[in-house]
Amino acid sequence: MKFQWEGIMPAVTTKFTTKDTLDLAMFSQNIKAQVEAGVHGIVLGGTLGEASTLEDSEKRTLTTETVKIVAGKIPVMINIIISIYIQQNKTKQNKQKNKKKNKKKKLIYM
Repeated sequence: MKFQWEGIMPAVTTKFTTKDTLDLAMFSQNIKAQVEAGVHGIVLGGTLGEASTLEDSEKRTLTTETVKIVAGKIPVMINIIISIYIQQNKTKQNKQKNKKKNKKKKLIYM
């Protein structure tokens, strides 16, 4: 499929459950409705700052699911902005976990 940036390409919102996990059933319903409405492409993670807060695994899941749903009828794009804050926070959390593990190991070997 040759890509042309023209027509209607909505930046769709990402649906979440009350437990802050992807709501793939609602998301799929939204993507299907967009295709049925005649859009010319789909942009994922492009609204409300979602691209900077979605985890890599969530982006992969959304992309994979959308590609399956549209079945080659229209192009699928994803905003790939990465949040430095989120990466730094994850690094900080991993360091804290490692410190706790190391403290437990010290207690075990004393």
